[in-house]
Amino acid sequence: SNAAAAAAANASGDEGVEVAEGAAPATGDNAAEGGEHEDIWQPGMTEAREERALNEWDATEYGPEYLSISKGELLQVQHDLDGESSGWAFGYSVQTGRSGWFPPSFASTLNE
Repeated sequence: SNAAAAAAANASGDEGVEVAEGAAPATGDNAAEGGEHEDIWQPGMTEAREERALNEWDATEYGPEYLSISKGELLQVQHDLDGESSGWAFGYSVQTGRSGWFPPSFASTLNE
């Protein structure tokens, strides 16, 4: 729920960081196979680009299709093009080899 997301954001001290509304689309297996992550990318999204996580985001309460990220983590990120993803970003963590949905406001391109 939006209230739960807002409460989670406030509880973690991330005031002012927007959490996407609505549920992210369903995805396949959360773990990419040994670096072969080309098949994880989502349709209707931007090309993946390297970004750095700005803050920690714990996806545990959202479900296995979401990606928990740590501040400073290097990510390959796709952004919502057409609103089909309810504003969520889809990311692949270079460090953990895992992929999933997360709020796009928690990451930024490397040159910003």
